[in-house]
Amino acid sequence: MEVKDSFISGVTKQSFNINSIQEEIKKKYYSTEGPEKAIMQLITRIKLSLTKKFIFDQNYKPQSLRLYPILIVYDINLTVPGIESLMIEWFKIERDKLINELKEFGIIGFQIKDLVILHIDGLIGLTEYIRAGKVKLEILINNHLYRRKLLLKIDKKTSFNELKSSVLDSYLSFNQYVMDFIRSIPSKERLMSTEFRNLGDD
Repeated sequence: MEVKDSFISGVTKQSFNINSIQEEIKKKYYSTEGPEKAIMQLITRIKLSLTKKFIFDQNYKPQSLRLYPILIVYDINLTVPGIESLMIEWFKIERDKLINELKEFGIIGFQIKDLVILHIDGLIGLTEYIRAGKVKLEILINNHLYRRKLLLKIDKKTSFNELKSSVLDSYLSFNQYVMDFIRSIPSKERLMSTEFRNLGDD
């Protein structure tokens, strides 16, 4: 998991120039020049796990790992479908490179899930449910990715309109999926964060 507080500049957003927006996002989140950015930092940590380079944790087999790359962001604009899809594709490029690199050393059999991007508010909204054991983040991610996979599944009976609808539905961001999940919880079953519960203790 990586947490990033970089924002797309107001000037770039207001330019409505796709190339400028993409270039700024790439510079802040994916640049392979200079210090590592978010996506490359995730790839590096995944590599360290699979090559057992963390001295404090050695009691596992790399081939048994299922890795869930998560990027927590402060800029809600990074969770919109087009930008999220762009960052997912960048991650896939680097993931494929890593898989091929590790294969040469006989490290195979592990799973690296697609990148998911979650706004900090979504994480805060989930925290109490995770803490209470009412939800597991990996299950939410699995359900989200499986939903997307099903929507993009095509067979001979799929009409053009059905395909178009499915593709559009598949662009639902993970952040929106999480927020929809939180809103779907009946009010009587909702949990309040510890900070709010303790307000009346003073």
